[in-house]
Formats: sequence, C-alpha cells, structure tokens
Amino acid sequence: MRAELAGHLIRVAPVALWLLVLMAPVFRSGGLAWSAGILYVSYDVLLMLLTVVFTVPLLRSKPAACDRGAGVKLAVVIVARNEASVLPTTIAALLNRADTPDRILIVDDASTDGTPQMLADRFGLNRRSPGLVSTDHPIVHAVRLPRGGKARALNEALTLLKEEVILIIDADTVPSDGAITAVRSAFAAEPHLVATTGLLMPVCAPTTAGRAMQAFQTYEYMRTALFSYVAMRWNSLLLISGAIAGLRRAAVLEIGGFDPQCLTEDYDLIHRLWRHSALHGRNWTTRVLSGVQVSTEAPSTAGAFLHQRSRWFGGFLQTQHRHREMVGNRLYGPLGLWMLPIKAFDTMQPLYALSAMVVLCVLAIRGQWGTLRSAGVLIVLKICVDVTFRTWTLLVYERWSGTPRLADLPLALVSAIVEPFSFTPLRHVGEVWGWLRFLTGRHSWRQQQRI
Repeated sequence: MRAELAGHLIRVAPVALWLLVLMAPVFRSGGLAWSAGILYVSYDVLLMLLTVVFTVPLLRSKPAACDRGAGVKLAVVIVARNEASVLPTTIAALLNRADTPDRILIVDDASTDGTPQMLADRFGLNRRSPGLVSTDHPIVHAVRLPRGGKARALNEALTLLKEEVILIIDADTVPSDGAITAVRSAFAAEPHLVATTGLLMPVCAPTTAGRAMQAFQTYEYMRTALFSYVAMRWNSLLLISGAIAGLRRAAVLEIGGFDPQCLTEDYDLIHRLWRHSALHGRNWTTRVLSGVQVSTEAPSTAGAFLHQRSRWFGGFLQTQHRHREMVGNRLYGPLGLWMLPIKAFDTMQPLYALSAMVVLCVLAIRGQWGTLRSAGVLIVLKICVDVTFRTWTLLVYERWSGTPRLADLPLALVSAIVEPFSFTPLRHVGEVWGWLRFLTGRHSWRQQQRI
C-alpha cells in the first residue's frame, strides 16, 4: 500500500506542478510569472548536473579490450519492411567484419519493394522458399512473413533461432568493427546480463537541412549515451535502443517475448525484464557497451523527425503507464526509487517547455517587459550552461568511446546557441504529438524516409 501511494504521488507531482505554473501569470508578477520557464530550465540543469557528477569516471576510462567471447553463440536479427535500398549495405557490413556472427537472419515483414528479389540476386537466397532458407553465404538466412509488425517478426525469430544471444540490428544500421566481439564478450563475462546497447551516431541526408539535423541529433545522441551510462551505474538502464540491442534469448522467451501492442516494443521489453527479475529473484542486469558503435539513419527533415519523435514519445508514455506500479517501489531498487521517478517528470517536460513559450508570448502581448527581461536573463544563463555542458559531453564521450569528438566543438557551441530556438521546440512539438498518439491509442510501425 505504501509503495502504491508513493508511486501515485510521484506520478501526480509533475502534472500538479504543470498546473501550478500555468496559473502563475494570473496570480504572480515579476520573474515568478514565468514559473513554467523556471521549472523547465531548473529540471534540465539538474539532469545535466547529475550527468556530470556520475560521468567523471569516464575521464579516466579507456576503450574496453574485448576477448572473442568464446563459447557464446550469437545471431544477428534484421527485421525489414521495404528496406531494399539499405539492407544490402548492412548485410555486407556484417559479412565483411572479422568478427562475424554465427548467423544472420533477415525477417521480411511482407515487403512490397522487391526485397525478396534483391536478397536472391545479391545474396543467393531462394526467394520461392516459404520459410527459413540458406544462401551462398552459409551464415545468412531469411524468412518471409505475412504483415504483422516488428514485434511479431522478432518473436518469430526467437522461435526459429537457437543461439544464446540475439543481436537485433535495424536494416539501416551499420555496426563498427569489433561490435560483435564486444557483445559476445559482455554476455560471456556476465551470466546475469540480459540486454545491451551501444553508442549510436545519426546519419542524415547530405542536404542543408540534413546537415543541420545531423548536427543537432549527434549531440542529442551523445547526451543520451552519457545518461545511459549514469543509469547503468545506478543499475537501472532502461533505454536499450532497437537499432542495436543485444538480448539473452532465454530471458526474453521467459517473459513471453515482445509485445505487439506497444508503440516501442524494445522499451517495453526492458521494463518487463527488470520487473520479472525483481519478482523472481533473477538478478538480471543491462549494459551500454562503448565497444559497440554504430551509425544509423536519422530523420533529415522536420516532418520525418516529428513522426519519429511522436512515435517514440507515445511509446514512452505507453510504457510508463503500463509499468506505473514500479514507480517509487523499493522492490525495484534504484530503478523504482530514482530512475522511474525521473522518467515520470520526463513525461511532462515537453508540456513544461511549450507552456513556457506560450506564457512568454502572453507576457509580451501584455507588455510585461520587466518579466520578459528577467526571462531573457535566465535564457542567456541557460545557454551558457548548455555551452559548458556540451563541451563536457564531447570531452567525456571522446574518452569513453575512443573516437575523436573535440574537433566538433566549434559546431557544437554554435548549435548550443541556436538549438533552444529551433531543434528543441521542434522536438517538444513532436513529443506533444506523442501525447496525442498515446491518449488516442494510435500506433504503427512507420517506414523511415531514406536518404
């Protein structure tokens, strides 16, 4: 009962705060009239401080040396829906690595773009066979399914494969050399490890808009990676990206596989793994591996970006609601007491941000210039914090990943100044759209627009 009450209060608090700051312009004057902005800035700065404090050890870290993970059988699974333009590059990259997997399984989710013909022509697959078939490359197999969505396709792959570790890779994602070895080694070293992710870098179209979107998303991905490291230190890592996810097959089967009813089946799966582990004493854990570095296609236009973020955020909200009994519950350790309460506030962050923008417009219409000057000072201070934190992020990420990032500092500092007035509002609009998707129950697996 106490856990239920604590969880309910934690979930209600962000909403209550939002309602209070919306009323601030009516009942307050001066700087407090912009309480929505103060709340939004304060929360974001707090997350930055947490990230800095808990990523200090990375300054002394070196890229991990991996053994071969002898004895661990690993299969790569690629679910494809109309991905004929990018799939050959991903398959070829996996075949041309020194650390090839034991099997590569392509699950064709009823593609209509000639994917079966491409697989036959490029990789020797027998496109007339209705089931799992071998190819000219002995480790490459494929199966074609009726249209059912990514989660159902992944569940089918789990039943077809026998390998101990399944590495799910998006059709547009290319892993670096050593990624397969890093995953093998991690699962070999930790019997209780059930899920891993890596360090993702976005690739956008070589257009003006694409280059701008790539610059913004690159820093966003790095910041997300650092916070994933913080979550890992708290033993509460939830974000295992579906673009590159290593999973212990037996654990996933034990909890019933992926849920096709979820907008973000990967995020929901990790919550269910943590919950099952706590309820049944499995002592499972998750990791982010710096040795697993991948490039993945990212939205190059505002429209594609909005669609992606609305689905991501709608799935995030859906998952938070499904697993709300874990929030504030001591049974789940740091995950229940720290990480999930933070996620509860994350659900409201886009509403805080857009409310702050609306209140600024109202204050300008009213001619409350004193309050606007105070808000302007706070915005400038926040940009200064952003610039400092961005420098820290590039430095720490370079040490952690072993890849040069400080050369990007000038561009990163310029984007830090521009981002609050461009990319950040766009992202929050997409997240508010995600709120609408969640509230209306709409979900779909939408094909990524290709470069």
